[in-house]
Amino acid sequence: MDYAYRGISAGFCQMATAAMPHPEKSSHGRVVAISSLNVHTFRNDFPVFPASAAAKAGIEALARALAVQLSGTGKTRSTWLLRG
Repeated sequence: MDYAYRGISAGFCQMATAAMPHPEKSSHGRVVAISSLNVHTFRNDFPVFPASAAAKAGIEALARALAVQLSGTGKTRSTWLLRG
């Protein structure tokens, strides 16, 4: 679990934090977060990966928090959640 968190959620947070000064210096920039269907799908006929699902759910929450943090700055941001 710790390995998934460090590599997925914490990794995204560290990269997004490191990238934050760059959009402020230019007229464009994007932070892309990739999640997984297994964050939202828990059924017997679908593979379940609990550590990955928890870490990817963390990415979704961090992306939404980042969108709030960037609101009002004039920077474009999007949060997409695709469910199958």
